[in-house]
Parts: sequence; structure tokens; C-alpha cells
Amino acid sequence: MNILIAGCGYLGCALGTALAADGHRVWGICRSDASLDRVRAAGLEPLRADIGDAASLKTLPAADAVVACQAPSRSESHTEDYTSTYLRGTSLLLNALKNQHGIRIVFVSSTAVYGPRDGGWVEADSLIQPAALTENSRVLWQTEQAVLAAPISGMVVRLSGIYGPGRNRIDAMRSGRFIPPMSEAWTNRIYREDAVSGIRQVIKKGQPGHIYLASDDMPATQKEFYSWLLPKLCREIPPMPPAAASDAEKKDSKRCSNQKLKMLGWVPVYPSYREGYEAILK
Repeated sequence: MNILIAGCGYLGCALGTALAADGHRVWGICRSDASLDRVRAAGLEPLRADIGDAASLKTLPAADAVVACQAPSRSESHTEDYTSTYLRGTSLLLNALKNQHGIRIVFVSSTAVYGPRDGGWVEADSLIQPAALTENSRVLWQTEQAVLAAPISGMVVRLSGIYGPGRNRIDAMRSGRFIPPMSEAWTNRIYREDAVSGIRQVIKKGQPGHIYLASDDMPATQKEFYSWLLPKLCREIPPMPPAAASDAEKKDSKRCSNQKLKMLGWVPVYPSYREGYEAILK
């Protein structure tokens, strides 16, 4: 397959490397010299373009699939918001692809679109209440709707919190720069390589118009997770918050079910935070 990746950061480069290793031809959209070098190092073919600039998207190569996994820039010289990065950028990308016959697009979103659930379970197709969402989460949901309504085959993968090498807060916890919250709020995670394999599975077997949720098998409360991890870092467990504060945080949380993605044949290598963080600590 010919695959185009828009958003070659922490997730996108790892995804491109895995797809290239599978034998696919993979391009990575780049808008800066730094990103060109990063994409080359990951084994992708760099393609100079900017999804926020319609003119630069006019010469995109013919592709079988596109993965939109961009994120707002937070560099010192350039800051973007969710609307320009997700809604406008993805809409321009969809417009540029509309005449490519048979192409599939996967938009990588977030489980933040489920909003507060009082600690309850959510599935891939759980009903969304846009009015209950934060402004940024609402923009993500609007972008999902644009992808699913597009004249090309669109799919959505909602990821829970990504962690892995280089993104795990271990150094900050060891140094005491980050004091973990110890509430009963539920948290959901996915190791980067499992997120990559989930997206790959959706590219291969996902159904157009469908939404998939990628998370590990075991949601955990903040108290449970940090009580397990901190002793391994030789750090003391902080005091528990007042019950009322803990209950308030729990109301804003949720537990994510990955069953729909598993029905495509996906199995996480790191089914819980324990296996994932043990691998990082080694």
C-alpha cells in the first residue's frame, strides 16, 4: 500500500516506521527542515507540505490510505490551537484527497471526546454529548464528524493517554518535580507501540464510517497506579486528597473499553500499565 502520514511526531513517526517495515511505501508530511530530518531518520519518505496551507496540498501523491495524527505546535516561535490544527487542517486535507478514488483516511482522535462519565465505562460507540465537552474536546469531536461525513472512506481511532519511551514522567517523579495526584479518578493508557498496532489494524480491517477506541485492558485509578509505581522509583507515596476532592475528580473520569478494536484482531502487547512501565524501567 501507499500510505501518507500527516503529523510525524511521537506517534506518527513510530507508526510510519512500523508501516514501512511491513513493506508499505510511506510518506510523511513535513513543513520544516527539522521535521524533514526526523521523518528521514524514521525511515519514511519526506513530503514538504503543510495541512494548514491548501496550496501546498495540491500535489499530494496517490495513496491508498492516509493517517491524520497531527498535534498542535507548542514551539517557542509558533503556537497553534485545536481549531487550526484539527478542524481546519483536516478539512483542507479531506478536500485535497476528495478526488482520489478508493482512498481511506484514519483520523487519530482522543478519548477526551467522551467527556465526564462519573467513572463509568465507555465503548467506541458510546453516545457523545457535545454540550458537556471542553472547547478543545468539542473541536476534536467536530473533526471526527467531518471525517466520517467526507465523500471518501473515513474512520476514527480514539486513543487514551499515550505513554512509552520518552513520554512517561518517570524522571520528573524521581526528581520530585512532579507530585502525583492520589485520587480515585480513573485513568486510561495505551503504550505507544500498541497504539501503532491498533492504527495499523484499522487501516487493514477497519470499516468505513466506524469509530474505534484504543486503550489497554485495565483502567486504573490514580491512587492505584501511583501506589504501584512510586515505590519502584524509590519515592514516597503522597498524602491522599480529601474525600470530597477525590470524588469530584472521579466524576470527571471514565473507564475505556477496547472491545470493538479487539474484534478486528488487535491484541495489546502491554495489556496494563504494569507490563508497560516494567518495560520502560528495564
